[in-house]
Amino acid sequence: MKKENEIQLHDQEIIKYLKSKWNMTEEQALESVSKNLKTYSMKENNKLIAEFMGMKAHHQDKGCMIFMTPQGHNDIVYVNDLEYHTSWDWLMPVVEKIDDMFGENDNVDNGINRVHNAVLTFDKSQVHEHVVDFIIEHNKNK
Repeated sequence: MKKENEIQLHDQEIIKYLKSKWNMTEEQALESVSKNLKTYSMKENNKLIAEFMGMKAHHQDKGCMIFMTPQGHNDIVYVNDLEYHTSWDWLMPVVEKIDDMFGENDNVDNGINRVHNAVLTFDKSQVHEHVVDFIIEHNKNK
């Protein structure tokens, strides 16, 4: 709760700054803060998925992720270039990995069911959201 209050206070300070320095209306400032928070959240969610898929944060540059190519070489991808939220080509291997974790087990949890149901809607943003939720729960239970 304390962290949430700190974030709200921080947002209020940013809004106040945008209004005074950039001559923005309250609505424009709120929209700007909201857009930036969504972008930050999307990057963090994509980074979470990348780590679940075996990528590691670069030891010198946290804006990069290191991954192993099929040829066995290390390569990097910038966090800003992770496309789990926009590309089925990036997202479906994550769904497959989640599926493989359970195999033929009929006792799957609600998290995997939500991922499966989201896939059936063909809604990338919903699949992305449920994949992130699943990974967060999975990481808590490690």
